[in-house]
Amino acid sequence: VLEHTWLIVTADHGEYLGQHGLWGHRFLSYQDLLHVPLLIRPPGGTQGRRIRTPVQLSDLYPTVLAMAGLEPDRPVRSAPATQPAAEPFGPRNLLALPADGPRVSVAECNGPAADTLRRFRTVSDPAIRHRTSAQLVLIAGKYKLIRSADGQRELYDLEADPGERLNLYSQLPQTAARLEALLDRWERHTPRWHAGPSSRPAGEALQALKSLGYVGDEPNNGGP
Repeated sequence: VLEHTWLIVTADHGEYLGQHGLWGHRFLSYQDLLHVPLLIRPPGGTQGRRIRTPVQLSDLYPTVLAMAGLEPDRPVRSAPATQPAAEPFGPRNLLALPADGPRVSVAECNGPAADTLRRFRTVSDPAIRHRTSAQLVLIAGKYKLIRSADGQRELYDLEADPGERLNLYSQLPQTAARLEALLDRWERHTPRWHAGPSSRPAGEALQALKSLGYVGDEPNNGGP
């Protein structure tokens, strides 16, 4: 079967196992949650290679279509490795991605479900309340910017500090400003998603999502 099958192994998110004092996957956007595996094996493939260019899970949409010989319903950028790091923001066909090129990657975490948020409203510790903040993340090269809805900003050097312990935002103002500008640009180019009347699952699908903790009193769109 593998001689005629594309095989993709990935994950929708990671899991905190005590890192940053967190458990589960409902809170904040550290690498423990964002850095997931992605393995793609073509039919009959035997020769492996590592792609060091940053990728996003959204890239799988145009990639799977390309595997089937189809085109997406809107253009997908396939710029060369010499492109500026700010482009493109949208999904890309990974089959045409250079093995080692610059790229900006973006992630979003909308925070926990509504029932969890209600419980946190009684917490007075701002550090604990911060864990429910929605966040936007931009990674460019070795630097990672985290922009939180409560106004907090974090900047990490992922090469020197993979555990994201030392916030460099105030120490590297020029780098922080550059990444802030890129994230502003991403927000201008990316339309916001709004739930439609058919967005909420029903029946067995709804019960399955509830059993996994993804749906409470309201739909939880808080995965990173």
